[in-house]
Amino acid sequence: MNENEIFAKEPEVVTESGKKPTHVASLVLGILSIVFALLIAIVGDILGIIGIALACGKAKNTHNVNPGKICSIIGLVLAIANHILGALLMTM
Repeated sequence: MNENEIFAKEPEVVTESGKKPTHVASLVLGILSIVFALLIAIVGDILGIIGIALACGKAKNTHNVNPGKICSIIGLVLAIANHILGALLMTM
């Protein structure tokens, strides 16, 4: 066995129920939605919605999805506030 065969396959992370965890993806999308909510609001909206869907979907009973859900909600609220503020500033 050479080195390429040993490291060719990466081990999959699987929870006790046999499903892949989505709590990490939800947290990453939540953090990105906060960042993009301040820069490009529509991207923050999209990432926040996807993060909330991942946190509330199949991962509901696995691990700790609360930080991902909270970050996604904060990002979504900031993006909506950015939309409203932008619309108000355009009318002035």
